[in-house]
Amino acid sequence: MDFDRLINCIPHIKEILGVVEKAFENYDDPAHDISHVLRVTESASEIAIREGANLEIAVIAALLHDIKRPEEDFTGIDHAESGAKYAFQLLNEMGFESQFTFEVSEAIKVHRYSSGLNPSSMSARILQDADRLDAIGAIAVARVFFIFGKNGNSSSFTKAQAR
Repeated sequence: MDFDRLINCIPHIKEILGVVEKAFENYDDPAHDISHVLRVTESASEIAIREGANLEIAVIAALLHDIKRPEEDFTGIDHAESGAKYAFQLLNEMGFESQFTFEVSEAIKVHRYSSGLNPSSMSARILQDADRLDAIGAIAVARVFFIFGKNGNSSSFTKAQAR
């Protein structure tokens, strides 16, 4: 479902989107920018609809899944872990029910591919899959070049090709 339609059917989404946009305001990582967050959110919504899952949980988890990624570059603290804690607190303050808040937080906590954590709920599986979908295809190729360019790892790319 496109983002404009999501805005009309999910309460608090505009407010949460504002928080996310602010977090990414001065973040210079084209591979993990607000466009990535919105693509993951749209994918998560499509998966949730097809699977009959809770659309609101899937969308809000996707919107918030990389909320702490900008800070990770400076602190080294895993963005999935700190993002889960942040989402839990934010959603509690916004008045969401505790089970909803817990599910969103858990999905964010286990979404990161490199963590090796297995999602235990439908919402967590949806977020993990939506995030991975953004890591394949034409968008993924562009993201790889951005990541290698940002990190100055052209030699890593050459070594990966040789394997």
